[in-house]
Amino acid sequence: MQEKSSSLCTFVAQFVVWGAGKYGRVLIDLLGNERIVAFIESDAKRIGTTYDGIPIIDFDTYKRDFKHYPIIVSVKQAEKEIVLSLHQEGIEWAFPLMSNLVPIEGFLRQAPIEQILHSYNRKEIIYVYGYTPLGLLIYDYLTNNRYQCKMLLQSSANELLSQYLKKNLVIRWDTLNNLSNGGRVLLATEADKRDEPFLNRIPIETWYNLGEQELYVNHKIEKFKGIYEGKRCFAVATGPSLTVEDLDTLHENQELCFSVNGIFKIFESTHWRPDFYLLSDLSGMLSWKKEILEMDVKNKFIADVAWNLKENEAGDNIYKWHMQRTWECGKEPEFSEDFARKSFWGRTVIYDGVLQLAAYMGFKEIYLVGTDCCQYDDQKKQHFVSNYSMEKSILNINDILLAYKAAKRYADSHGIKIYNATHGGKLEIFERVDFDSLFPKIDMWRKSL
Repeated sequence: MQEKSSSLCTFVAQFVVWGAGKYGRVLIDLLGNERIVAFIESDAKRIGTTYDGIPIIDFDTYKRDFKHYPIIVSVKQAEKEIVLSLHQEGIEWAFPLMSNLVPIEGFLRQAPIEQILHSYNRKEIIYVYGYTPLGLLIYDYLTNNRYQCKMLLQSSANELLSQYLKKNLVIRWDTLNNLSNGGRVLLATEADKRDEPFLNRIPIETWYNLGEQELYVNHKIEKFKGIYEGKRCFAVATGPSLTVEDLDTLHENQELCFSVNGIFKIFESTHWRPDFYLLSDLSGMLSWKKEILEMDVKNKFIADVAWNLKENEAGDNIYKWHMQRTWECGKEPEFSEDFARKSFWGRTVIYDGVLQLAAYMGFKEIYLVGTDCCQYDDQKKQHFVSNYSMEKSILNINDILLAYKAAKRYADSHGIKIYNATHGGKLEIFERVDFDSLFPKIDMWRKSL
């Protein structure tokens, strides 16, 4: 945290990130290098090196030299345990990434902040409620854009955290009973029940869910609405069952196709290309940006949570779509009626991108290919090529199945048929069809061999 001489306090929200892996890279892209002062790693070979120019340290070094910086734990499979152990060590300023990622993405990537702030008066007091990574980022943005801003600490914070904040953060703080009638409160976290009587005195706006609000519409996408009414298409995923022969068959029959993620890794083996390419994962964009920009595909759709293209990089055939990542645990996600306005997250781009876009375009028959829906311990078996990714792919199979159930429910109620034409795999929600049988001449030829 730092302060510069100005008529207003200028604050930079800075963090130490636990874990210099996949999500560490995502945080660099989201926050920028200047907001990450160090990475914590337990691997002795990495300690003392750097990650994208940022030093990698061990935990003892953090406690000695960096303890005044809050920690974001980005080790997905163990973040709860790490955060709990940090709290037990008296470090209350540690946050799990997964429960904070969606609010951060909503604020930094999805919401048109300038548009939201257009009606704000720089003379009014803006209170940012909640000590979270998002709260610090909001305070950072507002003060650096010369808004009068104060932080409010939620009542659930303990005395240890309160002492830490007052000692280490160069921030203007206030108490709930001092709220001014001439201001407004921006919620960076859900309000504590005990604080609601104070907060209700002045206007409240929820900023921890900006990515879930009706803030973004891409009118360029509207030209695709209903243009393939009544036609069929193929949704080509990247599971291990996908073959070059399948793609050659689609090419020979001039089928309309969607595909996703690292599908370009098979392009050198086939003349087939998808008509529509979709990506909704930021880590995929960071890994494959060059290939995505260079691939010979007619139309490319990138979710706003994955978008990191500069204005001169986004050609006329690249479309940004808004993806809402709201999802109540254990329940089916929603299915979009208007893809130009938004889609809903389904933990797989086949759901949150392909199926919702295909329905928007008017397709009435959708055939899934390469959707094995399996988790393999051997990552070389997870996709159609063994060198698909350097990082382990962890599929949330139960959530993905819930998403596919939501897709079937929507399709059944809207006269759309979704079929599973995958060779094998474990996805049984959709009616199975034999891929070769969809192309009579190919089927007869193969049976004669």
